[in-house]
Amino acid sequence: LGCGLEPSWCHLVFIWSTIGRHLVAVWGSFGGPKDEAAEFYKVHQSKPFYEDLCLYLSSGPIVVMILEGKNAVLLNRELMGATDPKNAEKNTIRKLYGISIDKNSVHGSDSTDNAKKEINFFFKN
Repeated sequence: LGCGLEPSWCHLVFIWSTIGRHLVAVWGSFGGPKDEAAEFYKVHQSKPFYEDLCLYLSSGPIVVMILEGKNAVLLNRELMGATDPKNAEKNTIRKLYGISIDKNSVHGSDSTDNAKKEINFFFKN
């Protein structure tokens, strides 16, 4: 599972241990150029929040993690909550820490196939 914490990540890493996933790799500090953020989020290019999302991802350092384990994608998505913090369940990461749909504090893969692509994007070696 590819998982990226956006610039408000500081104390959230511990939360992933609560679902029994193994943290197998961490890469800190993407906060790269906006064009890299645009490439990462190009699937959302037609959506109204795309530009703000790219600006936010490139606004500061993030931590990128690879989580592994049975049902890692599903369990992580449940822990993160709905993409829009207004619609997220109580006590999910996005409900607790998200500001808006484009500043929702965390990104997580929505499928195993996308996880592979996202892991390859950040862990190129």
